[in-house]
Amino acid sequence: RFRLLVAAGILFATLLAFFSFVRLSFEDGKLTFVYREKEHWTSRAVLLVTEPDFPLGRAVFKEDIPPVASNKVQEIIPKFAPSSRFIELATVYAQLATSDQVKRIIRRDGPMSGAIEAVPLIATNGTDAALPMISIGAIATTPQGAVRLASRATDAFSQYLEAEQTLTAIPAEERVVLSVIQRPGKVELLNGRSKTLP
Repeated sequence: RFRLLVAAGILFATLLAFFSFVRLSFEDGKLTFVYREKEHWTSRAVLLVTEPDFPLGRAVFKEDIPPVASNKVQEIIPKFAPSSRFIELATVYAQLATSDQVKRIIRRDGPMSGAIEAVPLIATNGTDAALPMISIGAIATTPQGAVRLASRATDAFSQYLEAEQTLTAIPAEERVVLSVIQRPGKVELLNGRSKTLP
């Protein structure tokens, strides 16, 4: 008796659920369906905080021993900084990588469509030991946008650090070096479109 009413109700409910998830959009002379909500994708780069001459590749650290003067005690000067120094710097740099100064450098290439974040890395072997590395990531509404923004953020932080080192006249052999060991490329879906309303 109520078949038509039930069928019409199901059809109306289906259409209502469908249009709660998408909307009609008139773009480039065409009528298309566009999602109402956006996805959020993330991509990351990994930077090694180190110094010139790649000390991580050496089994023994070089030391400079100056000539012994007749009235002076012999002094041994380490050639490289201890690794703990770069672990400390990685923690600080993770904060600087999202600073206003770095964001201004990013915006030189265009609007910053998304968000950036940076964290110091921890070893994944169960020791939870801090590493002299930072991970710079970006969150955007498309995979390509996440990769692009993460790359821009990584380059901007490198430019910021180099500019500050030049401004303060730090000699090249005494500068901290950022070595990119993993460029942004891999993306992950952070938040998908919610289907709760439909």
